[in-house]
Amino acid sequence: MFQRTNKDEFIIAHATDLSAEGGIAFRHSVALALQKKAPLVTLHVNPATGERPMPDAADLGWNVVGLNHHKVTHECCDDPVETLLDALHQIEPNLLIVGAHKKTTFERLTKGSTSEALATNNVCPTLFLPIGEQGLIDDEGHMTFSCVMVAVGDAESGEKAFDELKKLVPADREINVVLFHSGERGFIDDFASRLDVPEAWQIRTETRDGDFEAELEKACADLDVDLIVMATRRTNGIMDLFRGTHTQRILREHFCPMLATHIS
Repeated sequence: MFQRTNKDEFIIAHATDLSAEGGIAFRHSVALALQKKAPLVTLHVNPATGERPMPDAADLGWNVVGLNHHKVTHECCDDPVETLLDALHQIEPNLLIVGAHKKTTFERLTKGSTSEALATNNVCPTLFLPIGEQGLIDDEGHMTFSCVMVAVGDAESGEKAFDELKKLVPADREINVVLFHSGERGFIDDFASRLDVPEAWQIRTETRDGDFEAELEKACADLDVDLIVMATRRTNGIMDLFRGTHTQRILREHFCPMLATHIS
C-alpha cells in the first residue's frame, strides 16, 4: 500500500473499476497530478483474476515525464465502497477523482451508487466526473473550464467549498467564480466581501428564491457552468437516507463535474 511520507505533500488518488468508460477520471487525474506536481495513486479494490490491467499514463500520448504514478490494489471487505474507504484512510489523499454514472432512483435503491456513497462518507474532497462527457480538460490534458459555481448554503459550507477550489485551481488561472445562494441577497454580498480572492479570479454573486437544488440547477444552466463546488454535512435523519444530502441530490440530477467536500 502507498504510504504518505510528507504530511505537507499534495496527493491525488484515482479510483478505478478498470472499465474502459472510466477513462475520463484517469485523464483528469494525470492532468491534475502533472499540473500540481503531485504523486498520483490509482486505486482498484477487490481485484479479481483476469480483469483489465490498471491504466497507464504512457498510453495517453501526453508528455508525462516526471509523473510519480503508483498503482495499488486493495482488499479488506466484501463491500467495494467500504474497501475503497479503508484504502483512502491509509493513503490519506488530498483529492480523490472518480467517474460518475447517472442512476435512476430504482437503481440507487436496489444497487446503490458508489458516487453517492463517497459523497456522503469519503474522508477527502472528491472530484466527480460524468462518464461519457468531455469534463474539464481537452484531448491533450489542458484545463478548459472557465466558469465555476460555488454553492453557499451558509457561511461555513461556502468557506469550505471556496477553500477547496483554491487548492484545485492555480491562483494565476483566469476563471469566473459564481457564488450561489438561495435566500437573502445581503448574506451572499457580505460573504463575498470577506473572501481572500486570487487576483486572476472574477467573482460574482447569484441569489435566487426557492428550493436550493432546483434554483442551483437553473443557475448552472443559465450561466453555462463547467464545475460545481460544494461542501456538505453528513447524512442526518431518516429523510436524508431516502432523499440524500444536497450534494447527493445535485450529483444525481446535474450531469456536470462536481467537486464535493465535507464540513468536519
